[in-house]
Amino acid sequence: MNGGTIAFWDVLWRMRKWVNYKEAQALLEGQDFLPYVEEFDDRLNSILTASAAIIESLLYTLIGDTRMREMYDGYLGMTAGKVDCSALQVRRDVLCGLPF
Repeated sequence: MNGGTIAFWDVLWRMRKWVNYKEAQALLEGQDFLPYVEEFDDRLNSILTASAAIIESLLYTLIGDTRMREMYDGYLGMTAGKVDCSALQVRRDVLCGLPF
């Protein structure tokens, strides 16, 4: 029997959904916050941040400084004040150089 390819990100996403479900279930039942939920979320965010840095670095190599900066500026402009993009701003500054 052949199985389909399961992406690493799909597994992480399913685990995050499971953890969020367990957390919501605990809150509805009046239980305390589950301790492993916060640890799992922190580790998952570390994996996603490291992966984003690698992918953005490869993309920077392919499209160059000018286009990459335009993409960062466009995204940060659209999300200004709506989403915390501090990690993305740090990656931009590391990859493209500090803005003056």
